[in-house]
Amino acid sequence: MAKALYTLKIELMYEGNEKIIQLTGREIQAIQRFNRFVVEIYIQAWFSCRATVDAPINDIELINKLKHYGDEAISKIGLKMMARHSWYLSPEIATVAIFSSLLSNSDKQQLVHNMISERGSHLVTDLPTSVHELHVSRIFFETIGCDDSFLSAPVENWPGMQSFEQALSIVTKLPCVNDCAERGVALIEKFNSTTKDESQKQYLLQVVEQHRKTFCKLNSHELANI
Repeated sequence: MAKALYTLKIELMYEGNEKIIQLTGREIQAIQRFNRFVVEIYIQAWFSCRATVDAPINDIELINKLKHYGDEAISKIGLKMMARHSWYLSPEIATVAIFSSLLSNSDKQQLVHNMISERGSHLVTDLPTSVHELHVSRIFFETIGCDDSFLSAPVENWPGMQSFEQALSIVTKLPCVNDCAERGVALIEKFNSTTKDESQKQYLLQVVEQHRKTFCKLNSHELANI
């Protein structure tokens, strides 16, 4: 978002200030291309990402926007990134969609019809382009320790049912976070003062990250004995 703000300002201020903002034709074209993506695709996804119950629907909308985006190269890269994060739409997590006000009762009824009794695959093989392609998991309610008896009733009868109101109260309070970003922030905060040399700092962070992946299941006592 910081890059988006700067590039938008550059484009807005460029005309009439060419002698101050010295850019080549290729650079200004790249900035304009980036800004179009930010305005048409990124901003809405950025500001709606914290809405937990709407997250699966917003992700599907983002996938569709990327598929039909006019810049083929950016579209391809964007869809590749969504595929890498397809666990956002895995059955257990996608279950929150049945509480979303963005869906009609018939859509929610279809999700319940698609519900599976197990957790389901962690990664989605094919990115869904409609809500009806989502699979939701009954395991979700076991995970949050909530009664799911309302699922046997018609969707229009859910409001007012104790089991539904209890589940809705829990789900709407679930935080929606970017695990990769949160881990990255924590990592740099912990090791930021270790060295002042930027290249050495990058090497250090890569070593720490690789160490965590290699020894992720060992506790501090076991690590000390290696």
